[in-house]
Amino acid sequence: MKRLLLVSAILLFSMAASNIFAQGCVAIRGFSTCSGELANRSTAGFQKGQWSISGNFRHFKSFRHFVGTEEQVERVEEHTNVINRSSFYDLSIGYSFTDRLFGTLIIPYVDHSRESGRDERSKVYSQGLGDIRASVGYWLFDFNKQVRSNLSISLGIKTNSGKSDFTDVHAHRDGRPDERPVDQSIQPGDGGVGFTFELQGYHLITNNLFVTGGFYYLVNPREMNGVPTYRSRETEAIMSVPDQLAGRAGLTYIFGTSGFGVYGGGRYECVPVYDLIGGSGGFRRPGYVLSAEPGLSYTRNKFQVNVDVPIALVRNRTQSFPDMQTEAMTGESQHGDAAFADYLVSVGVTYRFGGKGHANMPVDVDEIEPTAPIN
Repeated sequence: MKRLLLVSAILLFSMAASNIFAQGCVAIRGFSTCSGELANRSTAGFQKGQWSISGNFRHFKSFRHFVGTEEQVERVEEHTNVINRSSFYDLSIGYSFTDRLFGTLIIPYVDHSRESGRDERSKVYSQGLGDIRASVGYWLFDFNKQVRSNLSISLGIKTNSGKSDFTDVHAHRDGRPDERPVDQSIQPGDGGVGFTFELQGYHLITNNLFVTGGFYYLVNPREMNGVPTYRSRETEAIMSVPDQLAGRAGLTYIFGTSGFGVYGGGRYECVPVYDLIGGSGGFRRPGYVLSAEPGLSYTRNKFQVNVDVPIALVRNRTQSFPDMQTEAMTGESQHGDAAFADYLVSVGVTYRFGGKGHANMPVDVDEIEPTAPIN
């Protein structure tokens, strides 16, 4: 029974630490278009030869405009706000090469709409394959010896498989139809090949309670993707290919052997102003979201199901590099805005098969000296 609780806790961690998704136009696409992933359910097999297949659905509606941390409440009241409705469908395939070495392939599909306008509202759409990701990760400690805690490091590549120049017909001011690229926030891809770095870890406090955490960074060396924005400022004429980062930490409690668990934690998602590698020019909406995240999980035999609802607490559209350039040249304050969601809904299902079971985890939890709580 104790071993079953331990195994359930570790498997459930892979769900609790699995998905990070931005809630609005700031964190564009790529984790994929206003969405992202921190680790994946597929990565926590812990058994040589085990496969996992995961499906995840996410949806949000971004409609509240912010400049810095100040909300432009009049935009909603006057119905001049931009409204993005975004849905994401991810297929993830994972394989454990050993009990500690694993690989993950993530294939995203996106479906977006964007409504804007003042007197006459117009709507454009985009859908299709997003930017496919692949990564290889390794758990640092042997599960036979280090049962209460572990940490994995993953390195990967983000392809440019998603279209970054998806077009639709926009309503022109003089009434003529005008087909051109849709806004950066609803493009299926970002147009660049990137590299990912991920951490995920857990620590068991008791048999039923454990803390989890993770970190994700996407490096996009390409500065701009060549797609026009049709914005008035020359420094914002072409879409940028920005870096992205995210962090997540919280507590999970499992109710006995029922398979049910609850999660509570926080998450941080960000598009930085400056990239680690390459230039930072072109148009982007930098900023960050700090959210409280409740979740429910259920594990039964080979299946895992989870529902998470991150709720935005702090939304900040930071000043972009072109904003700073224009401000320096003109002496006038420049600070663009961005639309954010209030919350996001994420539902995931995972099926595992193969492997040789957890018979290689013989250590009883009670035989291990408890460690001190994390401060």
